[in-house]
Amino acid sequence: MVDSLEIQNFRGIDKITIKFSPLTLVFGPNGSGKTSILESIRLISTGKSDRESSSSEMISWSSDITKIKLNASSMDFSEVLLTLTKGHLEFGGILKKTPKKRLLVDGIPKRPTDFVGGLPTVIFSPDDMDYFSKGPSVRRDAADSVLSQISSGYRANLSVYSKALTSRNSLLKRIREGKSKLMELDWWDDLIVKKAEVVERGRKKWVEHVNQSNTLGDSKYRLDYLESKLSMERLKECQSREIASGTTLIGPHRDDFCLHSELGGQMRMLEKFGSRGQQRMGVLWLKSREIDFLRSFNKQPILLLDDIMSELDDEHREVVLGFTQSLQTIVTTSETFVLGMFEGKSNIVNLS
Repeated sequence: MVDSLEIQNFRGIDKITIKFSPLTLVFGPNGSGKTSILESIRLISTGKSDRESSSSEMISWSSDITKIKLNASSMDFSEVLLTLTKGHLEFGGILKKTPKKRLLVDGIPKRPTDFVGGLPTVIFSPDDMDYFSKGPSVRRDAADSVLSQISSGYRANLSVYSKALTSRNSLLKRIREGKSKLMELDWWDDLIVKKAEVVERGRKKWVEHVNQSNTLGDSKYRLDYLESKLSMERLKECQSREIASGTTLIGPHRDDFCLHSELGGQMRMLEKFGSRGQQRMGVLWLKSREIDFLRSFNKQPILLLDDIMSELDDEHREVVLGFTQSLQTIVTTSETFVLGMFEGKSNIVNLS
């Protein structure tokens, strides 16, 4: 369980210390730092921000360094300290180069990516509706986030694949311009095919687990994996087109996921045929499966609910509240009626 969190110079937060209980409600107006508190926890948990920001953008404009310290009990660690800088700090009037991101786990340095999975989290926020509106990359990131929390092998292979893909795309452009030879592709082709196999297996495993329980409330769901299969044979078939375009046209970076729900007596794509309320319920089903997936690997995630309760109707709120019975949960809200829902049942942190 997370016991406390200390934040200095993160986003708009100058300094704050928060004590947590099994259920904690963070209440305050918009702009008071509620989302930043959850973001800081996710930053430690997943090694990156859900808001697609560089480390330097997270540091308060009036400071050159951010510190986030998290204390926990009944976990594999007691204290995590994450430090962010802009790549340099002033010592005695002299600018010295510093790591942009540094993590200490019980005083021992670790790469942030190596700690992923040490503090498993599941977050549900209004931004999760981007699952339908912002294209395949958001859906791939959602799957990769949960898979990375249970498998360092998956995380490492995905990282190598992404870096190799960038290098291969640069090589394709050079071949097109006559600056490199076609045979130079062989090494990169072999590498991305091997790494892609691991990524594809992981994503298939995720979808298989998700579909093992296809109901939430009275609704039925199904998640499909739309795989862009990568093989040496397919790369050869696409080679001339890839050189012409200067980019790799097939592979896990082109995968997609499609969420279906039973609408009008048959399974239909929620992205095209579901109302916003039906889409929200579909995302909630996915979150419930994410919790179950992490638990199947003996990981007890912390549930982060970012200003979501006011977005849900009574039925959906009851579903979410059911999750809080067995998981440490941190809820943020700016709505007084949500404050009333949790009063007497949770530790309340008032930022107003």
